[in-house]
Amino acid sequence: MKGYSKNNLPVFWRSNPKAWMTQNLFMDWFKTCFCPAIKQYYEDIGVEP
Repeated sequence: MKGYSKNNLPVFWRSNPKAWMTQNLFMDWFKTCFCPAIKQYYEDIGVEP
């Protein structure tokens, strides 16, 4: 990823020095990306979450 601005990528980018998925990384993704995406999906299809 050298030379690329991670802020401009169309993905949620977080990392840790050992390249492991940690509980904190997962919870950050879950709360920041997954839950809002599911909420938006439900709104788009007209379903009450």
